[in-house]
Amino acid sequence: MTLHFHKPNYECPNCGAIFLPYKRDTKCPKCEVAISDNDTEKYLNSIEDIAGSMRIHKRLYGKFTPGAWLTSNIMDHVQGIIFQIFDAMEEKKPKNQEQYLADLLDQIGWGDQEYSKAHIKNIAIEILKIYNTEKFYEIEYDKPLSPTKGEKIKMWFSKFLP
Repeated sequence: MTLHFHKPNYECPNCGAIFLPYKRDTKCPKCEVAISDNDTEKYLNSIEDIAGSMRIHKRLYGKFTPGAWLTSNIMDHVQGIIFQIFDAMEEKKPKNQEQYLADLLDQIGWGDQEYSKAHIKNIAIEILKIYNTEKFYEIEYDKPLSPTKGEKIKMWFSKFLP
């Protein structure tokens, strides 16, 4: 089970850039037009949502990136990037985590969405604060337990019962 948050894509009313207005007093990362606080309302819990999905995925899969991830909106897109860079950070264990995350974001081919790099870096830094405060690096993988011999026999017999 992967954890998705179905938030509509937010499109800047000025330039049409799609991004995640996750806090009040947000400006469009492309044209820097101020975004109305009313427009940001449904996105204000995005950082906590992403951190929560990371917590759940690490317990379920042993890492933040699940085995399959469908990207259908900007929230999914941002989550997918965040999962991957935090998985890489956990593997590498760099001394300067913030710089490491920024360096990873620099390696992404942003194409015509170069404006997203600084925006997603800011999101990553917010999540890094939660990651360290809540010690995500200590979250243990809850490996699925293998059924006991008795449970296997019970499952086998249940196939024959009405």
